[in-house]
Amino acid sequence: MNARSAWLSRDGQTREDTRVAPLGAFTPTSPTATRSGVLPGSADGVYRVSGLALSGTSGSMTGRVAPGRAVIQSTDARGAYPVALTDPQTLTFADGDAQYGRADLVVLRIHDDVHDGSGRTEAAVEIVRGTPAASPTPPAAPDTSLPLYVVAVGAGVGAGTGGIPWDTARLDLRPTTVAVPAPTTPPPAATPATTGTSARPSSAGVPRPGCRTRRAWAGSSRPGC
Repeated sequence: MNARSAWLSRDGQTREDTRVAPLGAFTPTSPTATRSGVLPGSADGVYRVSGLALSGTSGSMTGRVAPGRAVIQSTDARGAYPVALTDPQTLTFADGDAQYGRADLVVLRIHDDVHDGSGRTEAAVEIVRGTPAASPTPPAAPDTSLPLYVVAVGAGVGAGTGGIPWDTARLDLRPTTVAVPAPTTPPPAATPATTGTSARPSSAGVPRPGCRTRRAWAGSSRPGC
């Protein structure tokens, strides 16, 4: 299995598992929880997010998920699962229904037998097959999973009928998550409001929320937006 998750296996964790898993790359959503998402970045800098990208083989029902790293948050008590896909993962989609199209969901999923009774203890890239319908909608994401893509599978589509039109059939759902640096100084006190203007703290010397977050992974040291 290419997908690795640190602090998950009951049989032992390899040094490689520990090194590649993205520990510390968290966007907090509460004091004890983090935002699930893919770690941004690319080898050549062309794309902001290249990890876990889905591409397809022309004329086929086969797709490929690129290597990447992610964090999947469960409940506060279970914590967040760091995951790394170190080699491309091939996925084969089922042929389309004879009458209706469907919307399949591609997810990065955690199976943790201690908590879900699945009999599995691993991370995996999976297809959650949708239900054929006149107006198909994607299925709900399983518990402790990260939605990556929706793939439209048209009626009658198969390897022998041209396959999935990958350029138009993919909908990218990948959220991102990054480490958020804390301000080194507290924000200044709010200034009194004037007529028609709400009181707000001065932003001098202190980045507004989200501004440094968007720049941090890009290596920029410029404060603010």
